Amino acid sequence: MLVNTCIPLIFILLTGFPTLLFFHSRENLVRVKIYFEELNYELVEQVPANSVAEVLGTIGGLLGLCVGFSVITVFEVVILCWHIIKLAIRKALPNVNTMNAPETNSNLDLNNIKV
Repeated sequence: MLVNTCIPLIFILLTGFPTLLFFHSRENLVRVKIYFEELNYELVEQVPANSVAEVLGTIGGLLGLCVGFSVITVFEVVILCWHIIKLAIRKALPNVNTMNAPETNSNLDLNNIKV
């Protein structure tokens, strides 16, 4: 076992490998100086803009608003249909409204008004 470890050492010493290694490392190594410009540090912390509860509340509010507008729109459509049906009935039967109504004078004169 001693022979196996001595042969590489003898080879290194006789061939001048340490000087070759020294010159090789001198040409191919770089010295880097690392230093801190300031000894102060800045802590950067990420904080979410909205919490989960705020996001859920916002979504719920928007859904409530949309549902409210939908209900109002349904009632407006029902009222519109009712007015259209009334108008169609009046046009189909024009004498129904005027049959029982008292006659009115369309020629109003300001002199006939009593105060």
